[in-house]
Amino acid sequence: MNKDDIESGLREIIIENIIVDDCVKIDYDTRFVEDLGLDSLDRLELLIKIEERFEVMLPDETVKLIIDFRTLVDHVMKTMEGKTGG
Repeated sequence: MNKDDIESGLREIIIENIIVDDCVKIDYDTRFVEDLGLDSLDRLELLIKIEERFEVMLPDETVKLIIDFRTLVDHVMKTMEGKTGG
């Protein structure tokens, strides 16, 4: 799975499960708390959906570390690379 596939999948998860307004644009600088209004429970639910979709296990501390879409993509990419040994 390449980076574009991961980004697309993450955007889908966010839009389907978190965002109520379809007009919200998600780019690398979209901040989860400030721009999307997510609290820690929302972010935890997001991580669970990501783990299910990508069949990975993200460390619990990831919920505190993901502040924006860029950080989320980076964490998922690193986890996916570790999963495939790449």
